Amino acid sequence: MANTKLFSAVHPFKPISVNKVLKRVKRKGFIYKLVKMVEIDEKVHLFQFERDDRILHCIYFDPEEMGYEYGVLFVESDESYHTFLIQLFGSGRYAEMTMDVYLDLDQPVDIRAKIVQVYEGQNSSPICHIYGQKMWHDHAFIVANRDALVELRGAIDVALEHDESRVVFFPSDGEGYDLYIKQVDEDFDWEKIELPYHDRDAYIPEGKEGSPQQLFERYKKNFRK
Repeated sequence: MANTKLFSAVHPFKPISVNKVLKRVKRKGFIYKLVKMVEIDEKVHLFQFERDDRILHCIYFDPEEMGYEYGVLFVESDESYHTFLIQLFGSGRYAEMTMDVYLDLDQPVDIRAKIVQVYEGQNSSPICHIYGQKMWHDHAFIVANRDALVELRGAIDVALEHDESRVVFFPSDGEGYDLYIKQVDEDFDWEKIELPYHDRDAYIPEGKEGSPQQLFERYKKNFRK
């Protein structure tokens, strides 16, 4: 796990073959330097970019399907994620996808299998309602179909291995949402975050507690204001 990183996927809105990726990053004003390319196989290519002595990786995947006819790009999820994508494609020329995967860059033989696995998981229909506690001692409920429960189990396994994970669910009205899962240490200071009760007639945070999103190091980019 020494070189394991979290990658998030985007779908370009214009053709982007491997050659065009290489050509585009050479244009004037692009602040990332391509320093390495590894062809894992004919459908999967790993790119390594450098800026200010920081390395960023991305992986181009060509599923050859009309739904993603311009390919899928998995980009290392760090603080430069959005800057890199805007530099690469331009604003509004790509869509962020709900596909996350942890990849060990020292094990390229496993990269394709894991990317294909997470890609094929997009075909499921995970419907899940989560009803939290209104106040202390109140009940909480998870009502979900089998697809959602299987994905939740997988996301918990990922969090147990890598500390953080995300899974995308849909309520019955089809309005998708992200569920973030964080594993904390046994000595975690629970007073750092507010209690989960959502009935403001029963519980109002005092203001010194923080939001749970502050705990997620790998998903900081998702909580931009």
